[in-house]
Amino acid sequence: MKALTPGDVVITPAVDRLSRDTTDLLNIARDIQRAGAGIRSLAEPFLDTTSDFAEIIFAILRVAAKLERRRILERTARGRADAKANGVKFGQADPHPAPAKRGPEAPRSRGDAAQRGAQLQRLPEHDFGVDRPNVAKS
Repeated sequence: MKALTPGDVVITPAVDRLSRDTTDLLNIARDIQRAGAGIRSLAEPFLDTTSDFAEIIFAILRVAAKLERRRILERTARGRADAKANGVKFGQADPHPAPAKRGPEAPRSRGDAAQRGAQLQRLPEHDFGVDRPNVAKS
């Protein structure tokens, strides 16, 4: 843009080669117009900001950008609603997640002290999501 001088014409093979987003295209076209230059598209002869209809072209680009923005907002809102319906949770991950649930535990027998001791020894590690080295340090 800095190399443009008044009277220059930016020739593009097609508008989508200049920008794929209508809002960006409008901003680029404004910058080119402020430099005193114009735009011509070989594939879209209506896009010629060097003609007397330049203001009409910019008005059409503004409307197209507004419609495009509305469509983007509608699509993203629909995508968020679909994701929520499928159980996706939004936001930051919980820094302290609940421990993973294990399958059903075997029934405890009252008389098996060794089994109860093994379960108590396993508690910090499995039920609270803590590694064994951290249990040993405490």
